[in-house]
Amino acid sequence: MKYLIVFVATLVVAACSTTPVSISHAQLVPRSQVLAPAFQTPSSSRTEKVLLVRDKGFMGSLARTLVAVDGRDIVILKPSQQFVFFLSPGHHMFTVRHAKHSMGEPPAESDIEIRPGDNNSFRLRLVSGDGPRIERSAQILD
Repeated sequence: MKYLIVFVATLVVAACSTTPVSISHAQLVPRSQVLAPAFQTPSSSRTEKVLLVRDKGFMGSLARTLVAVDGRDIVILKPSQQFVFFLSPGHHMFTVRHAKHSMGEPPAESDIEIRPGDNNSFRLRLVSGDGPRIERSAQILD
């Protein structure tokens, strides 16, 4: 019985975390999950390449996560998927929420600065008790 309790406790702790996925191991988002295809092509105003990679892990693995930028839904991400898109330099409001069921968590918002000519690579991670986060990350780079 004691071993069962230790096993279950270990499983619960492991299930509450997600881990970064490198670009080479992340899958490209299929077209069916892209909600704003225009963002995948640079324009005169959207000149900076942005990479967003969703972590892998058990937590939230059944939930499809919707990402919006400046109030516009752009993509639905599943675990271990990556999405490349283009934004203008400056600050943008990224909103993350579950695509279908809220699971009791409110949308998470992050003020993200897109830096011209810089590495604009971000990690979407799920944090137990704190909701989703988008963070600038070098951990996803190969």
